[in-house]
Amino acid sequence: MFGSEFLSSSIQGEYENLQEAQSRFAHHTANSGSYTGPGDAPRARKCTCGKLSGFATDSQSKWMKDQREKMRKERGKETPSIIFPPIPDMSSTPDVKMHRLRPLICWDPATQYQTSPGKSECCGTELMFKEFSLPRTVECIREIRYFTYARYRCPSCRKAFSTMPDDKSPILTYHSLAPIIPIHVSGKTALTHELYKMIESMLTATGSASTVCEVIAKTRVNAYFRAMYKYQYHKDRW
Repeated sequence: MFGSEFLSSSIQGEYENLQEAQSRFAHHTANSGSYTGPGDAPRARKCTCGKLSGFATDSQSKWMKDQREKMRKERGKETPSIIFPPIPDMSSTPDVKMHRLRPLICWDPATQYQTSPGKSECCGTELMFKEFSLPRTVECIREIRYFTYARYRCPSCRKAFSTMPDDKSPILTYHSLAPIIPIHVSGKTALTHELYKMIESMLTATGSASTVCEVIAKTRVNAYFRAMYKYQYHKDRW
């Protein structure tokens, strides 16, 4: 239902290699040296900040935590499908971490599509909202973003249920919403619908997984440098 399991194992493997390289590329600092593409990125597993490459920075984690808490408090309102980070204030001190914040994609069928989660399969009682999941990495064409989704619980036995596949809870299946679910999820990889369709169409046209990876890599590199140019412009103005 969620799509990415239909990618062949070889394509999935090549894409995950690309993901690893891109994560190293996006998480380097000035001390790491200069390079022009993800293939030239340092092979070390740790960034100079001490974190493993590919994990959310402290600034990213705090911003996403604040957004999840805000959505929880405003539960009666419609949950946004995507939350973009604030545009850096050009009158403030330049901070590269603010320029590198990534959007947060949200999936909450109950408020976005007025779809009831229904009754629990364990006790037959109406499910109650529990929380928004910890964000997971999701691959987009131009960058890595993050994804959070609603989780519910049975008010009787407190068993948890999820609106997307995870390792913790049974999934609530929304058959009518399957065509518009924004993320294709497999065990290790999550892709946006846009990226999944692009991979599917390119493979149909070229039959080459390497070509797909090359196109995505070039797009990612261009997007990364655009972000860095904006940061440099901020520094020059300051």
